[in-house]
Amino acid sequence: MKYFVDDDHWDVIGYVNQLKKLFPRFNKETSTFLKNYSFHDGRVVSLTVLNQENGNTKDPTTIKMIIEQYDDAGIFEIQWVNVRKFIMDFDIKRNVYSNAQNKIVFGGCYA
Repeated sequence: MKYFVDDDHWDVIGYVNQLKKLFPRFNKETSTFLKNYSFHDGRVVSLTVLNQENGNTKDPTTIKMIIEQYDDAGIFEIQWVNVRKFIMDFDIKRNVYSNAQNKIVFGGCYA
């Protein structure tokens, strides 16, 4: 929620600047997609963690996520390979406004 200022505003410039820093980490197709669409309001259809330990691979874990993109862009599979750390956190107390660190977004309810 770093760029979410209140229920009606967010720091678009800060968000876009941060996203631009990430583009070199993606292939061309992914970068082009992210310039035109967002997974922010997508629906996670599935999340799979695969550990393919064979004694030779340093980081054998792959994470696959299937996302339905709400802007009618379709269904996508995202893969992270060579994962060393994965954290899933549903702590609602972390969903706070960037300018009001003690105020939980939408009062803890999803819009």
